[in-house]
Amino acid sequence: IGIKDSAGDMDAFRQLVKLKEKRPDFSVLQGAENLAVDALISGADGIVPGLGNIVPDAFATLVQDVRANRHEIARAHQSKLTSLGQLHGHDYWLKCLKYAASLLGFGSGRTIAHCDDLSENTQEAIRKHLNDFGLTF
Repeated sequence: IGIKDSAGDMDAFRQLVKLKEKRPDFSVLQGAENLAVDALISGADGIVPGLGNIVPDAFATLVQDVRANRHEIARAHQSKLTSLGQLHGHDYWLKCLKYAASLLGFGSGRTIAHCDDLSENTQEAIRKHLNDFGLTF
């Protein structure tokens, strides 16, 4: 048993981690990308970031850095990933993420529940976020 928390409330997340004191088999995962480093340092078993679908290596490096106590390096990675995560804010977050993934060759960029197209301005903004992160497509 376990939980993936994406609420973005670090104090509440730490309370979930405390459950592991009584239930060490209870897994606690963080889904809020901007809290990945703090969550891992606080005892999270792992992270489940949406952006991990488009930059899995960046998140794997972040986790490795935290586990090796290279927290400042991990925080630098976190900062870059948080900037990339701004691509979620241009429309419904899932549409933005799916579009970004499609630019990198993963999927069609469309969602079932929200299948209307993104505006040209939104598409350009998402492409800029990917370019700024150093991703090519």
